[in-house]
Amino acid sequence: MDINRRNRLLELIKTKGTPEGQAPGPTVSLEDFFEGNDDQGSIGCNLFLHPGISKFYKTLAEIKSRSDVQDVLVEIRDLVDEQSWPFSDSVFVLTSMSAESLRKLMSKVKPDEVGQFPAGSTPKDLPPLETGMQILGAWWD
Repeated sequence: MDINRRNRLLELIKTKGTPEGQAPGPTVSLEDFFEGNDDQGSIGCNLFLHPGISKFYKTLAEIKSRSDVQDVLVEIRDLVDEQSWPFSDSVFVLTSMSAESLRKLMSKVKPDEVGQFPAGSTPKDLPPLETGMQILGAWWD
């Protein structure tokens, strides 16, 4: 774990409002969440065969690079403790693709659910949607 990157991430999260364990939490970029992160407990910790942090990052970065995707952001749910990377159970994709298409693209990292989140449970710090985009989320229980 890169302690300097973790500390920068913690500072960024604090400027956005520290998560209280309640949805929605603040969001950060893929780069901020994954670069320097080797803590498998930080995302997808419920998976019996965790694909690894690098697989999460690669899969989500590939999705973000698509022309039908505006952005991919990681929701921070908990700061856990002094030694762990911040925890996330949700990723939000601003996209024009269908939930089914996103579900197929996310299959390598095995989310429990993919689709639209209930009103009031999407982070308040997501950027404004570009024309034709919607907010879809992926969640790991």
